[in-house]
Amino acid sequence: MIAIDIGNTETIVGLYEQEELLGHWRLQTRVGMTTDEVRAILTPLMATVGKDLHECRQVIMATVVPDLKQVWGNLFRNRAVQFVDSHSPLSFTIAVDNPTEVGADRLVNAEATYQLYGKPAIIVDAGTATTFCVLSENGAYIGGAIAPGLSTAASALVDRAALLSHVDLRPAEGFIGSNSSSALRSGVINAHAVMIDAVIARLQQEMAASKVRVVATGGLMPLLRPLLEKVDHHDELLTLRGLRLIGNRLFNGDNHDS
Repeated sequence: MIAIDIGNTETIVGLYEQEELLGHWRLQTRVGMTTDEVRAILTPLMATVGKDLHECRQVIMATVVPDLKQVWGNLFRNRAVQFVDSHSPLSFTIAVDNPTEVGADRLVNAEATYQLYGKPAIIVDAGTATTFCVLSENGAYIGGAIAPGLSTAASALVDRAALLSHVDLRPAEGFIGSNSSSALRSGVINAHAVMIDAVIARLQQEMAASKVRVVATGGLMPLLRPLLEKVDHHDELLTLRGLRLIGNRLFNGDNHDS
């Protein structure tokens, strides 16, 4: 099985043989790329683990970039391809105003969290956006929050501030920056971590549950994790794990996995 999550900034690809993750890769998402370009990128990557693209008989995908759905789908013609959406077989109910509005990546992360870490839970995904997803005590996806992502906010600041040209994405040593560079890093990176902890605290307060697990993932989470106080688990492969779990259910009829 090959599991693919197409995000706005990064595309994550994982290759599974049964339950074993043979290899995983993070690629830059680029709207406008062709199926042939995708094939040219994936073929040598899969060769590093001794596999060929044509050996993938089961394909599970989540995407928040509609323009790339067909491009990647065409790569696996005549094979079993499934796209995750609100109609997919999930372990939880979706209790929001419009379930079709929930991004596939958020559903996949919620599935992995529900199965592997339990409920109630809050999932924080730090990418193009920093998203917060909430699983209630009774096993329902009840919503969350969406904030500008760390790099998104940094880019917007540089674009609109004439004297700022670059944000070095590494934490400042303290909150009081002694020069423009360290002050900028404090305001962008350290403050983003404070925002994450504060939103988690407010979500926990609204949930009013005795113990709420907090699971963190996303391409920018390794940078933020040392600064966070409210996170219980950092799982960089959470999205791939969720895709595999849903894929096992779709292709093999599994009702539970671990």
